Order: sequence, then structure tokens, then C-alpha cells
Amino acid sequence: MIGTTSRGDGCRVNPAPVCTPVGMLSVWTLPCMGLGVAAAVSAGLGVWVRRRGRTPWVLLPVGVVIYVASLAGAWAIMTS
Repeated sequence: MIGTTSRGDGCRVNPAPVCTPVGMLSVWTLPCMGLGVAAAVSAGLGVWVRRRGRTPWVLLPVGVVIYVASLAGAWAIMTS
């Protein structure tokens, strides 16, 4: 029937944060924002280190950690 939900719909039975508009928007935007922030931070730190005569590749894991943290945040919202 139109307008009814299946038995597997957790938003009707037990409302979760992902069922709210803010939660749903967060799950969609956190990975994208995390990627942008990770790229900006890695590039900024890379330029700063390069000006001091060192290799910028050492700071690449910083960007990876920031991106993984944004993915973990989105996952935490989805599973809560």
C-alpha cells in the first residue's frame, strides 16, 4: 500500500538520529566535507613544511586521518 512502511523500517519503530533531516544531511555531507578539509590541511601543511626544506609527503597521513575521522563520524550517526 502507498504510505505504509515495511517491517524493516527502523525510523517508524525506533527513531534514530539518522532518521532526522539533520542526521540524514550529516551522513551525506560529512564524508565530502572531510575530504575537502583533509585536502586543505594536507596541502597547507605540505607547503609549510616544503618552505622549511623538508619533504611534504610525511604529512600525507594527516589528511588520511582527517578523512577517516569524517567517515567514522558518518558511520556513528548511521548506526546510532
